[in-house]
Amino acid sequence: MAPSRRTILRSTTGIALTTTGLSVSALASDDDHASEPDESHTRGDAEASWRCDDVHASLELFDGRAIAAGRVTTPTPCHEPVLADVEGSDDSLSVTIDSERADGRGCPDVISCADYEEPFALPDSGRYTGLSVVHASVGDDVSVLEATVSSRKTDCDPRYERTEDERTTVEIDGNAVRFAGRIVAPTPCHEVVFRAVDYDGDDVTVDIGLASTLEDGQLCPQAITCFAYRGVVRLLEGASIDDAAVAHADAE
Repeated sequence: MAPSRRTILRSTTGIALTTTGLSVSALASDDDHASEPDESHTRGDAEASWRCDDVHASLELFDGRAIAAGRVTTPTPCHEPVLADVEGSDDSLSVTIDSERADGRGCPDVISCADYEEPFALPDSGRYTGLSVVHASVGDDVSVLEATVSSRKTDCDPRYERTEDERTTVEIDGNAVRFAGRIVAPTPCHEVVFRAVDYDGDDVTVDIGLASTLEDGQLCPQAITCFAYRGVVRLLEGASIDDAAVAHADAE
């Protein structure tokens, strides 16, 4: 299926979207009173440092919802982060964080930064093997976090304990983290997906999980299966990575 553009929120009020609902259709229209957002607890800090040295981003995925969090560069200390756009397809999720002026008062014309934590409803199934967070606040779009992972079925000896079959290798390559490993699935009808990717300005943490590939009504052999996977998390140019780790989340 070709990727489809799903715009969850384009804020013009400075109030970011906060939702725990699982229905995408309920968020489709700003005129739909059932989907009116609560006020976000995230606001730009007018007293923030006037230089943003530790821009970072993370995505954490749940059943039907997600949280994007991080620190974004803003044009002035009077701007605050907003969740500008969410685009989803069958296997990719892209989140854009922008910023807008919080009020009309006079403000120093200097670049600043602000923290954000924006919950939103996932636009599709949540079986994402590609993720990206874009900060679009100053100048051109800057990709803060891009991540992809692929997997394939491989031989698995059921005599081994689960933890012995879950092996990973991690390599830091400049502004990228390359990783590979093997994870045990309860059936062959699974694929490796992202559960969370986080860059805190120093370290990269990747949580890999399993998602069922079955459609409604389909059945699958109940046979333990191993999946080999490999992937990369690439940060903005010049980003420094001190350490990186990959963990395995529980299967769905």
